Amino acid sequence: MTKKSNPTITDIAEAIGFQLTALTIYFLESNIVGIPKRYDNAKNLPLNKYGSSKFCKFKVSGVDLNHGGIYVFVVNGEVKYVGKTNQTLEKRFSANGYGSISPRNCFKGGQSTNCKLNAQMNNWYNNKDKIEIYITTDKLSETQINTLEDSLLATFNFALNTQNN
Repeated sequence: MTKKSNPTITDIAEAIGFQLTALTIYFLESNIVGIPKRYDNAKNLPLNKYGSSKFCKFKVSGVDLNHGGIYVFVVNGEVKYVGKTNQTLEKRFSANGYGSISPRNCFKGGQSTNCKLNAQMNNWYNNKDKIEIYITTDKLSETQINTLEDSLLATFNFALNTQNN
């Protein structure tokens, strides 16, 4: 089966059969450099692929985020990344998630996806791109969340979901 490239948010909503709601994004700071220097790297770990990037700090709001679900990053109308969390969406976009990069995450063994997406958010923001983040608002079970993400990754190509391209 050939995967569809350049899907829209409508394509994603139709594919999963659940409503997706846009969040409001607040950028607090951009072009943050030197985050790895704030980490006591006692094990001499190397930086991960995105560890030396410029990062940003952002918050999201708009709806109840106290549940897991599917989330979608859309830039200039094109879906760039689809993810899932079985924790809360609030936690996923908090200061310990995509919203702010912890120095530890810049090194091998850290959360390189957090670094990748935050660095991309910083780039999009500085390029004045139209950035949207959508989430499922239905309370979904862990099995539903996992099945929906697997189905989306099997059906579509997303620029930043590197594990399935």
